[in-house]
Amino acid sequence: MKIKLLIGTITIIMTAISILFFRVAGIIGAAYPALSALCIVSGGLLIIPLILFAVLSVPTHVHIGKKR
Repeated sequence: MKIKLLIGTITIIMTAISILFFRVAGIIGAAYPALSALCIVSGGLLIIPLILFAVLSVPTHVHIGKKR
């Protein structure tokens, strides 16, 4: 149970950091387009482990629709 809580916490933190990168990219984009692109790439790279965490946190042993 603690592992799921940890995965959830990490996912939320990574989402927040990723959103922050995209916001910074929007603000910086007007002055420094190259730096903006770097922020967008960093935000995109943070989303990849986020998707992996989401997939791994789904319980595989639960069969939806099966009743015993």
